[in-house]
Amino acid sequence: MLSERLFAHVMRLPLRFHLERQTGAISQALDNGLNGYQMVLHTLVFTILPVATELGTIVVVLSRLGQPVFLGLFSGAIRRVCGGVLVLGVHHHGCGERRCGLAGQRNRCHDRQ
Repeated sequence: MLSERLFAHVMRLPLRFHLERQTGAISQALDNGLNGYQMVLHTLVFTILPVATELGTIVVVLSRLGQPVFLGLFSGAIRRVCGGVLVLGVHHHGCGERRCGLAGQRNRCHDRQ
C-alpha cells in the first residue's frame, strides 16, 4: 500500500523535478565510500598486518637470542625504510594533487573551446 502511494506520488511529480534531480548521486557516493572502506580493510588485513607480525617476530627472536648488534641493525633498517616510505608517500601525494590541478585546468580550457 505504502509503496504504491510512493510510486504514484513520484509519477505525479513534474518532469523538471526528475531531470534536475541527481537521485543517483547519493547511492553513488555510498557505493564509492563502501568500495574505499573495503579496499582499506583488504590492504590492512592482507598486507600491513602480516608484515607487522613478521617484523615483530623477528624483533622478539633477535632479542631472545641475545643479539643486540643484529637487533640494533634491524631496528635501524626498519626506521630508515619507514621514514623513506613516509617521505615518498607525502611527495607522491603532493605530486598527484598538482597533476590533478593541472589536468583540471587543462580540462576547463579544453571545455571552453
